[in-house]
Amino acid sequence: MNRRAFLLASAGFVGLGNRPSAAAPVFDGRSGYVEIPNSADFSQPTNHGLTIEAWLQPHSLTMPKVEGSGYVHWNGKGQPRQHEWVARMYQVGNSEGRANRISFYAFNL
Repeated sequence: MNRRAFLLASAGFVGLGNRPSAAAPVFDGRSGYVEIPNSADFSQPTNHGLTIEAWLQPHSLTMPKVEGSGYVHWNGKGQPRQHEWVARMYQVGNSEGRANRISFYAFNL
C-alpha cells in the first residue's frame, strides 16, 4: 500500500453525497488526527522545497484546544517544540492579533 493509500485508509473518511471518490476526513477538534511514519521525503532540506495542499472548512474560529498564543497545528513534521515545519491556524482572540489566519513556518533545527 503506498503512502497516500495508507493515509486515506487510516483517516476515517466521510463520503460527500453519493460520490465515493469525493471524500474528506472529518475531525472534531479535540482528538482526531492522522499520523504517517517519519520520512525524509517530507523534509524541505532533502527535497529543496515542499508543497502542501489542503482544503480546510473550519466550522468555528474558536478552537476547543489551543497551543501557544491561540493557534492549532493542523499539519507538520516533528515533535512539540522540535518541529521541522508546521502549518497553523490562528483562532479568534489570539494574543498575536492573527485571527482567522493560516500560516506556514519552516524551522532550522
